Amino acid sequence: MRKAIAGRLLLAGSFLALTIAGAVAQDATIPENELRTFSEWQHDLTPNETATVLDKIRSMWGPGPYSQAQITAALNQQTKADKVYHPVDNSRPSKKPFGAPSHDEAVQQLDFFEKTLPKSSLDKLLSYAAANGEKKTVPQLRDALYAHFGHQPWYKLTELSEVESNGLSPAKHAVEWPDDDPIRAEIERAGVRIKSPAEDFKGLKIRQDWRDVLYEEDSSVPESGKALKDLVGATVSYVRNNAKGSDTWSSIGTLLLPWEHDFPLTVGLTPSRLAIAPSFGINRVDTNGDPTGESDSVWFRLGVYGEWYLSPSPPAKLQIRLAGVYATNTGFDVAATGFEMDLEPRWQDPSFPLGYKKVLIQRDPNPGDPAGWSALDFQLRAWLHLEGGRAHDNVKTWDIAKGPFFRLGPTIQFQLNAPKMAFGRDASLTAVYSFIPAVKGTHEHESYLKLTAVYDLVKDDTHNRKISMNLQYEKGGLNFTKDDVDSVTVGLGILY
Repeated sequence: MRKAIAGRLLLAGSFLALTIAGAVAQDATIPENELRTFSEWQHDLTPNETATVLDKIRSMWGPGPYSQAQITAALNQQTKADKVYHPVDNSRPSKKPFGAPSHDEAVQQLDFFEKTLPKSSLDKLLSYAAANGEKKTVPQLRDALYAHFGHQPWYKLTELSEVESNGLSPAKHAVEWPDDDPIRAEIERAGVRIKSPAEDFKGLKIRQDWRDVLYEEDSSVPESGKALKDLVGATVSYVRNNAKGSDTWSSIGTLLLPWEHDFPLTVGLTPSRLAIAPSFGINRVDTNGDPTGESDSVWFRLGVYGEWYLSPSPPAKLQIRLAGVYATNTGFDVAATGFEMDLEPRWQDPSFPLGYKKVLIQRDPNPGDPAGWSALDFQLRAWLHLEGGRAHDNVKTWDIAKGPFFRLGPTIQFQLNAPKMAFGRDASLTAVYSFIPAVKGTHEHESYLKLTAVYDLVKDDTHNRKISMNLQYEKGGLNFTKDDVDSVTVGLGILY
């Protein structure tokens, strides 16, 4: 038994070494049994990883077989390089932030830490000094502090930790693969690969909005490598008011069954991505107390989503969303039919991005925390919304009269994200405002405002799933039905 385990570990270790090396036989195909064995053992060695090695490779490349370069590209999106220091930088404020050690405190800490080091570590520090032309018999970590960060009135805790870990040796940090490296070529090819038909069906998704179907890499935030935006998720809640003897429950969200296909990423009339998704949406607030706060709208949509690549530099795209709509309520005693359409431009400009994130506050670099460099970022989106159709009943609760209608107007969404804000959890605040005046039909409730505060409880970035605490405020007329809402909802957010 021990020999079998040792043999599997040896095979997995040999496979890992071969993959990380990445310089020999990049086009060689890796046997599936070796990859599967490596994936199983690696998952046992890293139980906190939700996705297995095989999951990551398949999500990037689809069905195998896989070359060594493809596997390395999937597992090592970034390589390591020596950190570049600027010790003569004098731009640091003289006022010491709370919790940061002063110059004397930092030196005292490093001197004492140095006394605790074993002889092997001290010899290593002396060899670093000799390599830098310094003749010493007693190493001093304070010299490494000055060499890397200069003489400062105070230091960051990460700087002290870095000196204690590396001495005079430069720290390593994640960087992109060089342009001429085969791994870089595989990563870029994976971004535009054409998926097989089996991969186009995405399974059932739980979202807050029918628009949340298409996803793509957001290179403006390299630590994420995930969705274009942080999604809110459907919100469900229940409140029991014992004093008034009332029960209130709400359900706000959408179920989607998307089919999505990628095309070669080229500028022109051919879309870079196309999706078709039937969906079921609901905005229901029901209470046996005050009925003025109730809402009751149900939408059945068949949506078609297309994205066009307009310009490579700066990256600019146009997303068009079109859906046929059948609207009713949970009692199915009213009806309206028609269409909805969105035109949303996006461009990735460092000074003013639209549809992409922009970092406002940057944390100290920390290679061990891939999401640690962004402390606060925002995303601005804007689109033109059109909707039209016919109400088949006089629907008082929706504030639309029987007959045809057509409306169009702008929608703006602003989202403020605070990664790992409290207890290592992400938080966000999203504001959506739309003004959709009627060209034909009633002019009731033409504006709509939704504010959503989210605190993630459980989050799986690999599969884009999470459970969160949501606080949501809605006021105005819902799209298409013009159901007048004015409610505050506190409950669980579910994204799947």
